[in-house]
Amino acid sequence: MTPLHAALHDANAQGRLGLALYAIAAYPSRTEFHELVDALNELSAVSFIETAAPGPSGFSEHTNATIARALRASHADASWLQALDHTRKPALWVLYQRAVDDRGYRQLISDLATRAAGVILEWEEADIPAYAGPPRENGVEFVQCIAPWMPPKELVDVLSFVAPHGIVYMICAPKTGAALFDLDRVKACAESAKAIRPDIKILAGFGIANASDATSMARIEAIDGIVVGTAFLEALERGLHAALGLVRSIAQALAR
Repeated sequence: MTPLHAALHDANAQGRLGLALYAIAAYPSRTEFHELVDALNELSAVSFIETAAPGPSGFSEHTNATIARALRASHADASWLQALDHTRKPALWVLYQRAVDDRGYRQLISDLATRAAGVILEWEEADIPAYAGPPRENGVEFVQCIAPWMPPKELVDVLSFVAPHGIVYMICAPKTGAALFDLDRVKACAESAKAIRPDIKILAGFGIANASDATSMARIEAIDGIVVGTAFLEALERGLHAALGLVRSIAQALAR
């Protein structure tokens, strides 16, 4: 069982979905980010933190304006690599193409080896085997994405790269911050993935913005956790109090 799988398993054993939050280093500022991490360390409802190896440009079509703004600010701050060193939560790092190009993939994975429980590519990569090796060589989970539009063969192929008892990130909206897909499509995708790989945990992301969305996800048995990104960053722009208020509201909707 990978650390990210274990974090979701622990939440599920308590009768609730796991919860991850997309916290981008030095955003809105370095001081505010450190205060945020300290606060998240104390919240039992937060299973792990999603963060980023940022870049100033070159984002995929999935990245919205809010996330792009945060990534540019993070990239401009030289401390992003060390920003989560004081967290007690596992961390899933989203790797952006520009960060990979600037540092080199193997060097970036080496830098993250003691910091990341898992990494996930932000872009759609055709040559998955070329990227799967270095994380595994460094004891880091290489997380795959699935989505409701995937045909069965592609779903099988993608899931073949998932670590035993690992996690899978399921895309639930056309892009970050957009409205959720029809929930029947989301449910069918999650159930298909679990039928192929019953050992995995499924983390649902994109479009999950509030307690109502969390409740909808909790009703889908095959989903094990959710990640809140854009809505969390937008709340954080209004201050730490607003961000933690959103987290507490969503946490109350995770029971199943």
